[in-house]
Amino acid sequence: MCEQINRRSTLFITVVLLGSLVSTGVLASVESTGAVGNDAGNENDPEKIVSYIRKQRATLEAPVPSEHENLVIVDGEWTFNPVVYGLLLMTKTGSSDINGQLSMHFERVCGAKGYSYDAYNSNERYKRGIKNLKAGEIYDAGDIYSKIDKRYNRNNVPFQYMKEIGFEDCDYVALEAEAIEWDRNFGTWFKPMELHVPCRDPIDLFMSMCDHQGIKFSCKEKFEEEVNKCLIGGERFVMSQLTRDNINLKCFGAPSRHGAYLDHMAERLQRKSFSTEYIHRGPMQPRSKTDECVWKKNDKYHERLQDHLKNKTDFKYYFKFCDECMVSENNLLL
Repeated sequence: MCEQINRRSTLFITVVLLGSLVSTGVLASVESTGAVGNDAGNENDPEKIVSYIRKQRATLEAPVPSEHENLVIVDGEWTFNPVVYGLLLMTKTGSSDINGQLSMHFERVCGAKGYSYDAYNSNERYKRGIKNLKAGEIYDAGDIYSKIDKRYNRNNVPFQYMKEIGFEDCDYVALEAEAIEWDRNFGTWFKPMELHVPCRDPIDLFMSMCDHQGIKFSCKEKFEEEVNKCLIGGERFVMSQLTRDNINLKCFGAPSRHGAYLDHMAERLQRKSFSTEYIHRGPMQPRSKTDECVWKKNDKYHERLQDHLKNKTDFKYYFKFCDECMVSENNLLL
């Protein structure tokens, strides 16, 4: 009697399993191929039937490599994204703001200045935190990252944390790192990378970097020493380290074309079902060009300064690339 009850219980479980698998196509496959009778050995043995069905379910649920690729809209429908997009976070080009904006409004954005998965709460913390911030005070996010190191927070993610998280599920990656890191992480990636470089006028970029560091450029005739003090981040763009078969360099004007660039990426990323207004990080007031002596100088001085920036600084590779790219088909916004 006990054996008969156990047999009936097993049969009941079998029926439940079979019913749950109808929608997956397992049952149809079993019926069409007769696999239960062959593979399970005895089609009247419920335990062997259950074992077979579990194996089939495991096979169907096993991840397929192509399923890890990301999505993009094609003809109004989502399909796999053929590339992973990158943004080279160049100091004082407004690229940090781009990273923050995209992480707030689109899925699978992974960046040093914001990730999609926690962009909303990071934004809300910042909104609350700056309300009572006094002049001269530094924003303290109070999140896990900032408790480990005050220099960082979830809107300013250390590169080593990004590497630990990984980039496998990213449609868009923004890095604030040495140029060689693009090759180390994406030079042999499972899909090609389209790396976007924000390009800004040399003198305007230089003056913005001076302002960022609280350095007042004096416009002396011999300006080399002052120039070197202001420039930061030149190691982020080294052409020889970025020239790889798997990395395709593109450019766009920054910050003058930010709106157009965001529109460009909106056609290539999956919009979030829920987002809010992104709160800009950084100085509340933009710098005043009227206070900068360089703009009062003559054209000859501008030419000398620009020539020095383009040919005798760590930024020479960056400016050369931008000069060539901005007038080519690799300009994203032409």
